[in-house]
Amino acid sequence: MIKTSFSRLLAAAFTLTLFTGAADAAMTFRLMERGGERWIAAEGRIELSTPRRFGEFVEANRLWGTRIPVRLNSPGGNLMGGLELGVKIFEQRFPTQVVSGARCFSACVWTFMAGIGREAAPRTLGIHRFFNVANPTPNGLTRSGRAQQRAEQEISYMLQRYVRYLGIDSLVVDASMRIPPNQIYLLTASDLQQLRVNTGLPGQRAAAAAPSRGAGPMQPARPRRETRATAPAAAPSPAPVQRGERFGGAGN
Repeated sequence: MIKTSFSRLLAAAFTLTLFTGAADAAMTFRLMERGGERWIAAEGRIELSTPRRFGEFVEANRLWGTRIPVRLNSPGGNLMGGLELGVKIFEQRFPTQVVSGARCFSACVWTFMAGIGREAAPRTLGIHRFFNVANPTPNGLTRSGRAQQRAEQEISYMLQRYVRYLGIDSLVVDASMRIPPNQIYLLTASDLQQLRVNTGLPGQRAAAAAPSRGAGPMQPARPRRETRATAPAAAPSPAPVQRGERFGGAGN
């Protein structure tokens, strides 16, 4: 069970966080509807309590099994909270979206990657390496710096296990580990394609697979598995972001 297998690693990572603006409010959930379309609006900073509050929201609104999209708009937050929220989304088979004008940075990216269908607009997903809140300096090999290195290796291993559990490629993990903690890289349309981030929402995939009028009978679909894409040779150097600065507008 993913919650059991992650528990020890997550407990060891309780002092590690992914970059977020301190002024952002904690994530809230709202059920939205427009033009016959329904979605869950998930907006704000991810905290340790966020997965529990999401479960309570879904239960109160009887949304288990509905497979309506979870639209994320978050600067990031607690890594443990982001992974556990992703597990809840994955186990309940919700798709995930990040629309143009929204943002999904740091811990939010791992929540987004858990959707059974994924759709993000270019330059709305922001990746980078986490940092230790007790040792925010990203460089140097002092005694605390060596501890930071060990912590980064442990979290990298944990993220690799997470994506394997989701059944997706680990290229996003590899790409994020190349970005310093005090910087952020926004995934372009080309990145989203090369890293196989976007898979489309379930309804969109069904429509794309439907035969055109006059076509022959549909053949049974073979099970599809995500394959490894070739990672970009080198990501462009991201602009530095100062700690404590909000990312508002950076993803637009």
